[in-house]
Amino acid sequence: KGQLSTMAKASKATVQVKRKRWVPIIAPKLFNEMQLGESYLLEPKDAVGRTVRVSVMQLTGEPQKQYISAAFTITDVQGDKLRTEIKSYKILASALRRLVRRNKDKFEDSFLVTSADGRSMRVKPFVVTRFRSNGGILTALRKVVRIKFTEIAAATKSEQFYADVITGKVQQGVQDALKKTYPVGACEVRWLELLGAAPVSTEAPTVEPAKEEPAEPEVPAETETTVEA
Repeated sequence: KGQLSTMAKASKATVQVKRKRWVPIIAPKLFNEMQLGESYLLEPKDAVGRTVRVSVMQLTGEPQKQYISAAFTITDVQGDKLRTEIKSYKILASALRRLVRRNKDKFEDSFLVTSADGRSMRVKPFVVTRFRSNGGILTALRKVVRIKFTEIAAATKSEQFYADVITGKVQQGVQDALKKTYPVGACEVRWLELLGAAPVSTEAPTVEPAKEEPAEPEVPAETETTVEA
């Protein structure tokens, strides 16, 4: 009896109760592997596949980017950290509405482009003209938009394309091409999504400040990190 009691006590002593803990979520090299936030988890692997959304202002430190949301997918666990890859980019609808004024026209589009490293990307541009136009002009502008985005994507790796959209380099290149057809007041990417798995790359993309930034609408900042199941 005494031996059984001793064995029961030893068994109880070896039982370990797992507890939830805060696990840091890390951005990809594009954003210098900064911490995006934390997730309260029992097992870190349970977070793989979830989506994390943050304001681009939080990533770049630029207040004018506060109206842009960046989404990341948690891909794996390395040590005590959750690793991510870029997923999408979105401008808040309230910010886009402020770009449209009376006596101006706007149009939107949605199409697929392929990057230099073979990744498919969904691009949804938003263009505002400086003056009233007509159907023929808008059709011509839409054609230029598709051609130019396709050309830029084909010459750029997917992560660098994403970085160049964040800085406004891609939009500026498209807007310069549009101006040759008709005066354009704004060319934005309201939505960008990288589809499929990220290609393996040994070169780190760079995020450099845009040389020329148009005035941006004032929208309340979004600094909270959101983790979606």
